[in-house]
Amino acid sequence: MVIQLIQQAAKRQAELRSKLEEYSEEVGETKRIVELVQNEDALQTSGAVAMVRRVENLGQGLKRHLMSMGQPKSALRQFGHQLISGSEDEAQLASFMVRLGRAKQDLILQIQVANVGLAKSINNTLLVEMATVNKLHALLQETLGEGKGLKIAEFLRQKGAVLEGSESIQLSDAEYDKLQTEEREALHPEPVDAALNVGGRRIIVDNLTRDQALQINGPVAVDIWKDMAFIKIEGNIASDTAIQTNYPVSMDVFRELLAARAAGIGSR
Repeated sequence: MVIQLIQQAAKRQAELRSKLEEYSEEVGETKRIVELVQNEDALQTSGAVAMVRRVENLGQGLKRHLMSMGQPKSALRQFGHQLISGSEDEAQLASFMVRLGRAKQDLILQIQVANVGLAKSINNTLLVEMATVNKLHALLQETLGEGKGLKIAEFLRQKGAVLEGSESIQLSDAEYDKLQTEEREALHPEPVDAALNVGGRRIIVDNLTRDQALQINGPVAVDIWKDMAFIKIEGNIASDTAIQTNYPVSMDVFRELLAARAAGIGSR
């Protein structure tokens, strides 16, 4: 039995090296996408900024976990740690990477739906400045891969517009509404379920708060969501010393949260 455990630990240690190489590539790719947003003002929408912060928070947690895994140990102690706690460390690491992967995909979507180049003319006509669209559309495909450019560029192409060589393209109000609808559907695809046609829907996304944060994304005291058929809450970020609820809470629970938050701030 002991020999088998030792063999398993040795195998896990070798497999971990391979996994870390894969994870390193994933982190590097995510870092390039974050830098793309940071370097291009037009891509810094509220949704993209929220997702960048989520990625950064996950990155900090991942860094702390990797540092704890990589604390200096003798070869014997390292092997013993792998024997006793290796699988738990790897499970936590895998969990971080799954969450980071999801956040990366959400960030990509937020970038793709950025309505870059949109402006109103003197007579309130909606115009799309094509130099900006073409530049960022090409940059996104270069960074993310072919076919992963701006949604607005694909929308204009389907509309029959000539993207290259045009200074600006006019959008009617109806076309703009259609573009917005397509982008919302891309960001928040709803499950295909007949039951959803009976109840209502609630979608709450891209919320931000920072220090001294207080964020309430659900009902307090009275559960006005109880008959909702579909609720989606995502991309919510709070910070120190946060109180955040994403679910209906009673007034008693809400008061307790406020009291705990006040006590935490007062002790600083």
